Amino acid sequence: MDGLDLTLLIAITEVLKKYNLDIIPHGDIIAIISPDKTRIAAFENIHDVSNFVMGYESGFKAGNLCSK
Repeated sequence: MDGLDLTLLIAITEVLKKYNLDIIPHGDIIAIISPDKTRIAAFENIHDVSNFVMGYESGFKAGNLCSK
């Protein structure tokens, strides 16, 4: 992960905090976990996470991860 990816990860983390979602980077996988810890979305790179977050912010609930 380079400096730009780290900056993006920090920005994404701030957005996810608004929805009580946890983000867990683990090796090559980045997971987003629902507030009740029963649902998870996993991504292979920070750019896929960014796309998910942009969609989530605009009201699209990918895979019904959690409700707004």
